[in-house]
Amino acid sequence: MAAVALLLLGLSLVGFFYKTSILAGLAGLFISVTAFRYIYTFSAVKTPDDHPLIQLIAQEPERIVWVYGQQTERLPFGLQFSQSAILYFKLIDGEEISVSLPGRYVRLVSKTLNRLLPETTFGFSEEKAEQFAEKPRLLRKAPRLGEDSSPTG
Repeated sequence: MAAVALLLLGLSLVGFFYKTSILAGLAGLFISVTAFRYIYTFSAVKTPDDHPLIQLIAQEPERIVWVYGQQTERLPFGLQFSQSAILYFKLIDGEEISVSLPGRYVRLVSKTLNRLLPETTFGFSEEKAEQFAEKPRLLRKAPRLGEDSSPTG
């Protein structure tokens, strides 16, 4: 709703001020483009199950060979202001999917992913990065004993 309101505001600014005030027209254009981007982003994924990463984990987990995270802390004046993280999912074909999330959820998400993706390598190292660049397939772990390796489980 807020993005639609911003889009209408931006288009109004462009419509009313494009001839009289270049700054107001440019501000309206910027607001309109930003609002349209948000509308497009939020309407593209309707439910969590529609997200390509969720579908990949559920249907083709063997394509994910390596998962690692990068955490960012904002410490203005030495006080922790916020914490965020990006999880990188490296695929067997050399592609990458990245997802940002609040830092407080990293441990929970990592534990869950470890259970869902038992044959996937976790954690970053230069050695793993070189291995991924050369042959991503080598980052897949062997199936654990006693586990069925078929996709139906």
